[in-house]
Amino acid sequence: MAAPKFTEQNLGTQLSVVKEEVRRNVLDRPFGGFPWTELPGVMYRKFSNSHNGYGIFEDLERATVEDCAAFFDAYYTPSNAVLTVVADLPEEHVSRLVARYFGAVPARNTAAAPELPEPPPGSARLRRVVDGRTAVHATALGFRLPSFRTDPLGYAAHVVLAGLLTGDAPGGLAEAARGHRLDVTSVKVQCGFFAPFDALDPDSLVVTVHHDGQDPRWLAAFVHRELASLAADGPHPDRLVRAVRLLRLGWARRHAEPLQRARALGAFALLHGRPDLVAEVPALLAQVDPAEVATAAGRLVAQDPAALTIGPPPQDHAA
Repeated sequence: MAAPKFTEQNLGTQLSVVKEEVRRNVLDRPFGGFPWTELPGVMYRKFSNSHNGYGIFEDLERATVEDCAAFFDAYYTPSNAVLTVVADLPEEHVSRLVARYFGAVPARNTAAAPELPEPPPGSARLRRVVDGRTAVHATALGFRLPSFRTDPLGYAAHVVLAGLLTGDAPGGLAEAARGHRLDVTSVKVQCGFFAPFDALDPDSLVVTVHHDGQDPRWLAAFVHRELASLAADGPHPDRLVRAVRLLRLGWARRHAEPLQRARALGAFALLHGRPDLVAEVPALLAQVDPAEVATAAGRLVAQDPAALTIGPPPQDHAA
């Protein structure tokens, strides 16, 4: 934030690094970046919500030194940053170190944040992607979540719902799929493309299914039926207790590590304005009861999910 060096040489070096990372993690791997590089573009319309976070090569190559400098001036300001320190040190000592290393960075005005909220889509959206590197299929269904800021308990109920549905747990989607004789190899349900509580409104609940080539509309109908059943009957109390216990345990374990805790505190400060919420999430999850889960399932039933399917090229059966 103090003294960036924008030169053609530095820009070329960084572009090469980013492009190599995209090749390694996305372009040269089966299901590379699935579903987070493509599904936002199916679910959303605003650029801030829908774009591929890695960047498309054509867009990256159009970037200029002047573009980088303008972006830096607009957004890389002290008022737009959070410094998080996790250490067994007195607060006064940490404050002195922060002042020593960051106090000379000049204050600047920060560009206004983009307006993120957008209305839900009025109809189902579907995108198919051909991937010649794989012989199997995967489908991701994207649902809209309530805002964590305005409805924290409702958001937490969707996190618990995802825990109930994911994996091979009894009563989950994988078990239900086998009961319908679907050739499904794995089912994952999660809030957020990477983790829950990790985005502003709009946020996404994503159901990812690896399968033998089922029609994505049939899979969406299958998920709809399972959600409708939960909306009508709610989860069994014992299943709910187990799911909440596992979610709370996973949260505590993940944030016991200092680096992960620092990242979470900084993210909650930036996104939600309250770093202390990191410690309050387990108690919030514990407040979710069967009625809250049923309500969350009902909210998803009322939606037409966006669907992204990726798989091998169609087989040519011509003689």
